[in-house]
Amino acid sequence: MNTTISNVNASKFLSHVVETCIKNNITVNINRNKLLCDGIRVSGYFDDNKGYEELAVSTANKDWLAVLVHEFCHVKQHMKNTPLWKKCNRNMKAGRYSNNAITVFFNWLDGKRIRKEDAIKAGTITRDMELECERMGVKEISKWELPINKNDFINSANSYILFYNYCMKHRTWYNTKGPYQYKKIRECVSSEWMDNYDVLPENFERYVSKYCI
Repeated sequence: MNTTISNVNASKFLSHVVETCIKNNITVNINRNKLLCDGIRVSGYFDDNKGYEELAVSTANKDWLAVLVHEFCHVKQHMKNTPLWKKCNRNMKAGRYSNNAITVFFNWLDGKRIRKEDAIKAGTITRDMELECERMGVKEISKWELPINKNDFINSANSYILFYNYCMKHRTWYNTKGPYQYKKIRECVSSEWMDNYDVLPENFERYVSKYCI
């Protein structure tokens, strides 16, 4: 892990992440390599379904510190076994198929024969777990006084969370870049936490279709 950080607080946070993971037998993989999770290119992930647990972040992404905050909050959800994390990782029935909500949802996106109502339920559970993670992320930014603009972080988070609704409607995932990486999409979305994540903002759907799919 050859990561150089000029900001003192960010360096302390990175050390905390590594120490916490090592203490809890979680493999840490932070470098400039491209990352794939279930065949999908990602900026980072926390995976506890490999038979071992791994936190991975690619520093090739200019926003890698914000990604690290997000993925570490998944680690914290896992360690605390929060109700939403537990619900998301609990096996659910989808017709004859049974798996955790994340797997059910992404298998449906990949074309597996799963009833749409089961896929929507799984997608909603996954979305709500991700929203909890994003809210935890803002608290980490404040706690460690990280060099991340909180309004920008929330704006990106909202873009990502709302994208789940788009996926549930259109049964697709983004191609190469997430919605939070496009200015036009982010301009559609609030930079404050929203009261309702079930409704897509005006023009959000149109711009996601144009730039991400």
